Amino acid sequence: MLINISRVCKSFGAAEVLKNVTFQLDRGDRVGVVGENGTGKTTFLNIVSGILAPDDGSVAVKRGLRVGYVAQLAPAPENITVREYVRLGDERIVELESRLKAIEDGAPHDPHELDTLLHQYDMLGGYRYDARVSGILQGLGIPHLQDRQASEISGGELRRVMLARVFASHSDVLLLDEPTNHLDVYAVDWLEGFLRSTDSATVIVSHDRYLLDKAVNRIVAFNNGKQLNFTGNFSAYEKQRKAMEEQNRKKYLEQKQFRDKEMDFIRRNMAGQKTKQAQSRLKRLEKMEWTERDLFRFRRFKLSFTGTGRRNKELVNLKNLSVGYGNPVLSGLDRLIRRGDRIGIIGRNGSGKSTLLKTIAGQVVPLSGELWLAENLKIGYFDQDVQLPVPGGTVSGQLLAMDPSFRNEDLASYLARFYFFGDDLDKPIFTLSGGERSRLKTAVLMKQPCDLLVLDEPTNHLDLQLKDAVMDALISFEGSLLVVSHDRFFLDQVVNEVMALENGCSTRFAGSVSGFLQRQKHPGDEPAFEDTRKARPAVKANDAVESNPGKPLVSKNELQRARWRLGEVEKEIERLEIEHQKLAEELEAPEIYRDVARLKAVQERLSEASATLEHLMTEWEDLLKICM
Repeated sequence: MLINISRVCKSFGAAEVLKNVTFQLDRGDRVGVVGENGTGKTTFLNIVSGILAPDDGSVAVKRGLRVGYVAQLAPAPENITVREYVRLGDERIVELESRLKAIEDGAPHDPHELDTLLHQYDMLGGYRYDARVSGILQGLGIPHLQDRQASEISGGELRRVMLARVFASHSDVLLLDEPTNHLDVYAVDWLEGFLRSTDSATVIVSHDRYLLDKAVNRIVAFNNGKQLNFTGNFSAYEKQRKAMEEQNRKKYLEQKQFRDKEMDFIRRNMAGQKTKQAQSRLKRLEKMEWTERDLFRFRRFKLSFTGTGRRNKELVNLKNLSVGYGNPVLSGLDRLIRRGDRIGIIGRNGSGKSTLLKTIAGQVVPLSGELWLAENLKIGYFDQDVQLPVPGGTVSGQLLAMDPSFRNEDLASYLARFYFFGDDLDKPIFTLSGGERSRLKTAVLMKQPCDLLVLDEPTNHLDLQLKDAVMDALISFEGSLLVVSHDRFFLDQVVNEVMALENGCSTRFAGSVSGFLQRQKHPGDEPAFEDTRKARPAVKANDAVESNPGKPLVSKNELQRARWRLGEVEKEIERLEIEHQKLAEELEAPEIYRDVARLKAVQERLSEASATLEHLMTEWEDLLKICM
């Protein structure tokens, strides 16, 4: 036993957050903690760590237990580099190094002390510690920060640095509260592997499904102040919870039917000849344990983004575009964004993802090249800075400014889906937390008609239930989508094309983010889920009719020829996309730049392939309209 919590309760004012929570953590445990926002997940971690004391119940911790938790770390002191700060994570190694240095400098010591210290240093991994620190910094995507002063970096960078220090500590227990926030998809992928391989017991609060599937073996769910325990990963938990929800619903209905029947008997006979029997039944009802209706049920609700109904074929065109602030962070971007495109943008932190979105959304002026937008194009932009359309005012005022006809009851019902209840609607904007501002911006954006959604980390601060609702809304959205996110599951559901940014350039991949990451790890693999035909812009039957209402009738023979040609075009597109991918990969190899002739030939062929692909995609869309 490492940590044992028994019947813990915790309230803040009149709000009871945790009620009779019992939990034990043993070696080898990898626990995922889930639940809606405000159900006590972070409070639970703070009690486990000792930061918070419970109002009632007990917390027992194994003597000498070392716990790594970002919330427990002191702010970085002045005059210390990021690497030095991270290196302080394992205080045992640092203290041994200090004592060994003192002995080396001539400090008095016992003859056997040096051998003992060197043995301890070896057993703790001291000789490998610097390599371990370097690996963690690299994995989290922050090696470029290691020589900078820890007190001078940004908030998001500091969060990653503190996470690195916790990982370097090699603690007995790691407590992680939304560890994927401020990470890119590559760092999240590394984090998953790190958590699977560490011998530390882990407790992870997260909304990342893939992480909870790969890195945990138990789930603790908080719902309506209650704690529910499940064995297995997140997928296993969902299956168990749904089955238990159905069982619980049936039991609740059976008990309700029994109680209603008994109460009917009691009301009819309490003052009659069967008074004693009625009194006996009433006492029995009072002693019964009644099933809670929503014990295993989490909120479900439907959300939707608002389209404009316009059918512009081409929305955005980037031609040799360079973006950045003064110096270009991305150069030579060429990309045509059409109606129906759903593009996920990934890259290391600092690769230019947010800058590119800001440029397309009109927040940043391009440094050079051409950025063409369709006439009257409506862009819905979600930024990490969470700029609201009406800077002042209240929560409800943001929506009323867009639509004054909003009825009070409809407004309250709508905002409740984003966890704004009662008096929250009158909260001034300046009092909102980052998470509240993010949820409000999402609520506002969904009511804004747009052709193109440009979203920068839209799932930060969303719990699993709200994230699922937003994800379903994006899947149903009829417009186009450009989205930056570190959540691989989310991206796999809502996009069908990847734009990967690296070293100032972009790479296009038709398929899922998971497919792209798999291809990078195993270049020779050809996974079935990377079928490029499934990743092309979808044109629905009703879209074809609406975009071309005057389409002439075609004969049976013409239809057969169109279907044959459609198959041939799809094969050619698939072949060219594979060739395009290989040519792009060849250009990434350093040795090609030593062969000028080969470099020129590859660049020319890549340009030809791109032009042919664009022509074939247009033909493919036209043929599809005929065949549907």
